Amino acid sequence: MAQKKIYLEADAIFNFALTSNDAEVTEITKLYLADNDDTSQGSSIYTEKTNVTKDLFTLCLGIQPSSFFSAFKRHLRKIDDDYVVLLRLNCEGVEDEVIYSAYECFGSKLKLICGSLKDVKGVKGEKSYLDMQNFMANKNLPFVFFSSDINSWTKAHTAIINLLK
Repeated sequence: MAQKKIYLEADAIFNFALTSNDAEVTEITKLYLADNDDTSQGSSIYTEKTNVTKDLFTLCLGIQPSSFFSAFKRHLRKIDDDYVVLLRLNCEGVEDEVIYSAYECFGSKLKLICGSLKDVKGVKGEKSYLDMQNFMANKNLPFVFFSSDINSWTKAHTAIINLLK
């Protein structure tokens, strides 16, 4: 796979997939490439996605969300304990576990969730999707749809700017 400088202003970039908390803490996992494109937004660790095939994948490091957030929290504490957490999600089916793990780790510091959650329903089913929606409502976790569709940008950017004020 050709390396491309996609995030020119980033301080660091880590290529890994957030997996299930039931998986190994870290593992080598298959990232199934969506639409035969190694830069596609729809690549997934799940074969249930309609735009991936079992034969086209790249290997990547898979990390449990709970383990990742614990490590990230330790890193943030070294810098400053005065922070808020914004999740920008498009995890192709594991968004629910990412949300649960982020809330468990950061609690009230988790202030906003942006992205798309529909893949939870497609990969894990209606019950998992409704459980995630109920969890977010019970914990007062605001969600704003944010995707590559330019029509979603205004509302998401406004929510992010308001969070940073």
